[in-house]
Amino acid sequence: SVYPKLAKSADAGIRDAAESLSLTFGDPQVIAALEQTLADNSAEPKRRQAALAALVKAQVKGLVPKLIGLFADDVMRGPALRSLAAYDDATIPHAVLGIYGALTPAEKRDALGTLAARVRYAQALLDAVAADVVPRAELSADLIRQLRNLKDPALEKRIVEVGSVVGEVAFEDLGTQQPIAKLDATTGRLWINLEHPFVAHFWEAFNG
Repeated sequence: SVYPKLAKSADAGIRDAAESLSLTFGDPQVIAALEQTLADNSAEPKRRQAALAALVKAQVKGLVPKLIGLFADDVMRGPALRSLAAYDDATIPHAVLGIYGALTPAEKRDALGTLAARVRYAQALLDAVAADVVPRAELSADLIRQLRNLKDPALEKRIVEVGSVVGEVAFEDLGTQQPIAKLDATTGRLWINLEHPFVAHFWEAFNG
């Protein structure tokens, strides 16, 4: 391997190109070096994150347990949670949901994004919502749209079963005798009736 020589180049571009090319061909020396950087708590966060990004991009085998191991690392927990979306591994949903309650708001968003990335992850997420492990209120409209974009009929049914999920709000004239709002459980769309006297009063006040 010529990587050891190129890795010592004074030119950062040459070093990066050598690393990228060596990763493409699965050079064990490069992989080992990057994994060492990733696990090194004393290394600069940017270096560790760059190593993580390179390993994930190359889809290095055996990386999932190492990413899950980073859940104990305050610096790398968020990047690790996001990176797991790139892998299809049955252990991931359980591992992510196992720490969900202890995550910061930003880390929860990272976790939910990963759990909404694949159908079986999304199924585990909805199971967790039904079991009150993940509060329903933390499923944003954007997240619901991400789940629906997976285009899985069984998953769509589960979304409806979870209940009270609003994916989109629309305003329309439904008639003065119609209720103030209607929820379409199939699409998750909440219709606000602009002709309802209560809504019309405030609509005119704010938009007049």
